[in-house]
Amino acid sequence: METIQAIVQFFTNSVEAKNLGFNLTTASALLSISLSSYQMWGITQQIKTIKRKKSAELIIIPFFVFSFFYLLIAILYGLYTSKLSIAFNGLSAFFILGVLVAAWRYKKISAIDYLSILAFSLMIPLIIIMPDKKLAYMGCASVVLIGILWQLIVLIIHKKRGSLEPKLIDVYVVTNASWLIYGILTRDWAFQASSAIGLSLLLPLSILLRKYKDS
Repeated sequence: METIQAIVQFFTNSVEAKNLGFNLTTASALLSISLSSYQMWGITQQIKTIKRKKSAELIIIPFFVFSFFYLLIAILYGLYTSKLSIAFNGLSAFFILGVLVAAWRYKKISAIDYLSILAFSLMIPLIIIMPDKKLAYMGCASVVLIGILWQLIVLIIHKKRGSLEPKLIDVYVVTNASWLIYGILTRDWAFQASSAIGLSLLLPLSILLRKYKDS
């Protein structure tokens, strides 16, 4: 019963509920929730590609491990800041978990993969312990540079897609752009910065995936 009451209280106290109406904040929130659903669809396309090819070639595990924990802290950040849209977007973490399970079926887990799980999991206690949630979130979001940049470098070196699904990266580009707008409208500098960083790396990744032929 207490859990239900807590959920109801979160919904009623959320930024979206307090600003509900015909305004840019509500429109942005609805768009963000819709695009989060679109993101979940994109992640399922990656799972299907891995299973169809029976391969996880050029799939950088730390990139998806980071995405998993980053989305988990998005749930916590959304709860701390009373932002329903962000918390809902975090649910994509459970779809990313599906990508990891599928990839590990066809890819040998390396020491770096294990290390990434250990390192990125520290983002959860960080967001809980640090009093400044925006600063903690920004610190965690900056780690996205490692995962996306690594995936981008591997793509440039091999000049082929491997099992990386272009639709997923396209989805990430669209959703990051929408979150950037959402951050601007809600005056959330941490979300503005993290979305801008992600977008600056995802755009060239998306372009290169269109350039290189499927392998």
